[in-house]
Amino acid sequence: MARLSRRFSVQRLIVSETAAERGLDNRPPVRVVRNLRKLAAGLERIRAIAGRELHVTSAYRGPTLNALVGGSSTSHHMAGFAADFTSPRFGSPFRICKAIVRSAVRFDQLIYEHGDAQDGGWVHVSFAPKMRRRVLTICKARGRYQRGLRRCPVDLL
Repeated sequence: MARLSRRFSVQRLIVSETAAERGLDNRPPVRVVRNLRKLAAGLERIRAIAGRELHVTSAYRGPTLNALVGGSSTSHHMAGFAADFTSPRFGSPFRICKAIVRSAVRFDQLIYEHGDAQDGGWVHVSFAPKMRRRVLTICKARGRYQRGLRRCPVDLL
């Protein structure tokens, strides 16, 4: 499939276990592929900060897939602007978020998600047109978004 950047292809940014299990076609329309190029460029900048591979677990999600996984009806994933990822060789999702916040990387939204979950959570980043550098945290224990980068309760141990 089409290469979007040095390390990211369309295939890599549309893969979904849920879509595969359900037999859903998660191929994006052409207008979304343009956005996926912007997302790939942003992920390359984050990859440069980390100096390590990014493991993208979710990027583009068509509307049906987005609804199946409980995504927001206004999710940037559906427009191809957002990705969820980890980078275990760099460190925890909290550490990755901290490095991104300290960098000059422009992004729309950065969310440290569910660091208190058994899997340690993940990083959500979007490169939507506004590029607000909005930073949020959501922990399972708190159940709501909070402004800024905050440790989840399990992180404090």
